[in-house]
Amino acid sequence: MGGLVYSYGLAGGLTITDSIFSDNVFYSDVTSSYAGIQIGPKVYGAVTVDTGVVAPSGSHTLTLKATSTGSTQFMRNETYENGKLVRAHSLYFGTIPSLTGLKGNNSLRAEANTAQADAALIIDTHGVLLYGVLLYDPIWVNQDGGKTFNMTVQGGGDFFWNGVNTFTVGAPGTIKVNSGITTFMNDGLSDPFTLVAPDHSFSLAPEARINVMGRNTMTLAHADLQGTLFFNLYATTKDKSETALLTLHTSEAVNIDGSIIRLNNFGAGPIFQAGDSFYLIRTDGKDFLQGNPANNHAYARQGLLVGYNFIIDKKPYGMDEDGNQYLVARLEEQKAQVDPNPPVVYMSSPSVPSTPQESDPTTPPTPSPQPTPTPVPEGDPPAPPVPPELPVSPPVIPPVNPSGNTPVNPPPVNPSPVIPASGGMPPIGPALETTVLVGGRAAGLAFLAQRDGWLPDHSYQAADLALDENRSERAWVPFGGVDAARLHVKTGSHIKMTSSNMLLGLATRRRGDSGVFLFGAFMEAGHADYDTRNHFSGLLPEIRGDGKLCALGGGLMARHTWNNDFRIEASLRGGRLKNEFRAKNYEDPDTLAPASYKLHDRYLAAHLGVGHGWQISEKNKLDLLFRYYWSRQEGGNATLSNGERMRFEDDDSRRARVGGRWTHTWEENRFWYIGAAVEREFDSKAKASAYGFDFDAHDFEGTVAIGEIGVIIRSHKNSPFSLEAGLQGYTGKFKGVSGGVRIGWEF
Repeated sequence: MGGLVYSYGLAGGLTITDSIFSDNVFYSDVTSSYAGIQIGPKVYGAVTVDTGVVAPSGSHTLTLKATSTGSTQFMRNETYENGKLVRAHSLYFGTIPSLTGLKGNNSLRAEANTAQADAALIIDTHGVLLYGVLLYDPIWVNQDGGKTFNMTVQGGGDFFWNGVNTFTVGAPGTIKVNSGITTFMNDGLSDPFTLVAPDHSFSLAPEARINVMGRNTMTLAHADLQGTLFFNLYATTKDKSETALLTLHTSEAVNIDGSIIRLNNFGAGPIFQAGDSFYLIRTDGKDFLQGNPANNHAYARQGLLVGYNFIIDKKPYGMDEDGNQYLVARLEEQKAQVDPNPPVVYMSSPSVPSTPQESDPTTPPTPSPQPTPTPVPEGDPPAPPVPPELPVSPPVIPPVNPSGNTPVNPPPVNPSPVIPASGGMPPIGPALETTVLVGGRAAGLAFLAQRDGWLPDHSYQAADLALDENRSERAWVPFGGVDAARLHVKTGSHIKMTSSNMLLGLATRRRGDSGVFLFGAFMEAGHADYDTRNHFSGLLPEIRGDGKLCALGGGLMARHTWNNDFRIEASLRGGRLKNEFRAKNYEDPDTLAPASYKLHDRYLAAHLGVGHGWQISEKNKLDLLFRYYWSRQEGGNATLSNGERMRFEDDDSRRARVGGRWTHTWEENRFWYIGAAVEREFDSKAKASAYGFDFDAHDFEGTVAIGEIGVIIRSHKNSPFSLEAGLQGYTGKFKGVSGGVRIGWEF
């Protein structure tokens, strides 16, 4: 329903919860009753609190409160007359003119009243982290007669505050941000947040935060900023003191002692260079910034790939020629230069323009004059006074879902973590989070490494089952095998993988004077699902990712066994590996799309081995084996979800394994075995780069201990079927377990 809301005294307080005032229409799932509220056919402003009426307590208090089921929002509350915007505000505090007599064509004459009660506004975000309370249109306060206006933000959630807010009071007042995060929101960069409250002191509690989006101006008596301030950097404000992100016009010094300065991540674009600086806070006079922030460095990520380590200081860049003082974020000079032609495709944000509207921040805004009431037709409720004409076009804002109380496409407020960087980090380099992207590639290398050990074992064992002593020479015999594994490996990421593999082939053998030669060809296929976790030593929250791997290829194998049971073997394999990776909480600051990519790479693998068997007794045999494995995952370019590109290098793996197996015959054609091996990875790293920067490589170097147990059932005259089933356990660089079945069949 639509409505004009007045607060008339009586209880002196009004609470609005879980509501949306939008397009001059009021929607609500939950409303609070208050004696004296009148609902009319139109909404003027959104909520008007008439302080010309005395409250028993001497104060009118309006509380905007979010609930666990929804947020309280004020959007598109504008009044147009003759095509001109004459009013755009969410809340009005002040006197309502008395209307007497008729004047002209069905008009009313307004006579100004005097404020009879103090006023207070409480923003209670109730812990809601997206649009707890949203004021898309500003607050207008018009108190006189020495009456006060105070404002408090509490509740620990998100408060979005927008527009040109004017507090014309004439009595000292306070604006306190006690908890949660307050975002100075704007329509891109064209309509910055403004607060004109020359009689008010602004305080930011140590546990509270402010998110500064675009360029913003506050005119105050005093400001005490002891909490955390987040700043969004824009390329168009680089090295320009006149485009400071937060300009404070105060009659007293601004206290920033102990505050924490954070830099929000921002979208992909031209790379900044060493020596670049950004003006964060501007004050009006020398030494108007008192104290120093708690941190002297701050980290920010651009797009998904580039990280910056900014120095935060007031000097030597803290003063301009006009005597104004600044807090600056600057990139220290460095020797290494950024690749001037990086392989990148830029994607601009649809919601944040790239160029802010130029304005003169050197002149503090002046308070609005006393407004003139707008005549209304007879029978309508009296309208509150209106501010002077605002030269603002109707803003483009996200659509509203009245039933859900949440904008369908909210403005892109960067939720990514921002951290203080160490002074030891380079000024410009790969983003800390890029190790997450390398983790997806490392999962592919781990998958190939696991297959390198599995396929030679399975192929020879399956071929041996098919080509047992009962088979004729020179016959081509089919063989196959399946395997499933659950492994965990720590490289630069913690990778957990569940995989399955399959092979199907044909093998034959030739017997000569010196021994037996075995030769075979096979097809191989594999699939794996994996999860990654990355820790950042407290600098960033843990980042998780997941992906899928699919491999398809084929290979050749050969082995010669001499009459004394000494043997030499070799295999060669190749194919393609598909890798789809997505990070769950590593997003592009503009599009909010999770970092992801798809790879289609070729792989090549080979191995060489030697072994020897000894018949210890009639029923017991010992085999010793040494194998050397080599594999390569070819590199290439990858296009990320935000359009940026990175390159993965060729990744090689070189490993050696030595081990033994004890086989016992418990009855004819029935065997069980146990075995153990040690494997050493010498040099295997997953490597990537972008913009001329090398990312942190993921290292697989390390040792793995392997144990196995299994049974073998060979074919005989009554059955052409052969079977082997085994279980392997891994500890060391790789941890986990795998199990497999090999089969052979005689036609």
